[in-house]
Amino acid sequence: MRMTKIKKINILEKEILIENKKLSYEIKKSRKARNLRLTIYPDGKVIATLPCGINESLIDKFILEKSKWIFGKLEKMRFSKNPNGRLLAKFGKREYNRYKKQSFFFIKNRLEELNKFYNFNFKRISIRNQRTRWGSCSRRGNLNFNYKLIFLPERLADYVIIHELCHIKEFNHSASFWNLVAETVPDYKDVVKKLRKF
Repeated sequence: MRMTKIKKINILEKEILIENKKLSYEIKKSRKARNLRLTIYPDGKVIATLPCGINESLIDKFILEKSKWIFGKLEKMRFSKNPNGRLLAKFGKREYNRYKKQSFFFIKNRLEELNKFYNFNFKRISIRNQRTRWGSCSRRGNLNFNYKLIFLPERLADYVIIHELCHIKEFNHSASFWNLVAETVPDYKDVVKKLRKF
């Protein structure tokens, strides 16, 4: 309880105008911090951590120096929002439990529809809460997908499903694999670029 109170006292909200752009940020004083540093969280919150004993007036100058980097990061996060306006990176266990079943039926239906072209034999479908992967395929023919696929545009979600489905036949990323993907997604290179924004 004591640490919580100290934390609230040591956080100060501020705004600064940079090239007609308003930037809101919080100042957090820390006894453990050795240097002034900036952190941008997935929800777009900007926090400047200030070592005790350092004058707060230095922060605005520091923010100005880092403004290009800050706005660049915030812009990337803006493009990473799903249709519901929430950042995919912010989703956690609670959202996973909430959307897991919905995601399973969505992926299962799309997989069955897309596999009408390939007619590959796959085994189990698993829905997971992965941080760095949209999907994967095991050597046994099991397909694993990130539950967040339901928040992607359908074109991108279909690509992920096709990508993993094609690994049933080509368990690699060889030219043969990409030729297989291109049979249904001829513009897969452009699709991959769009997917990286998420």
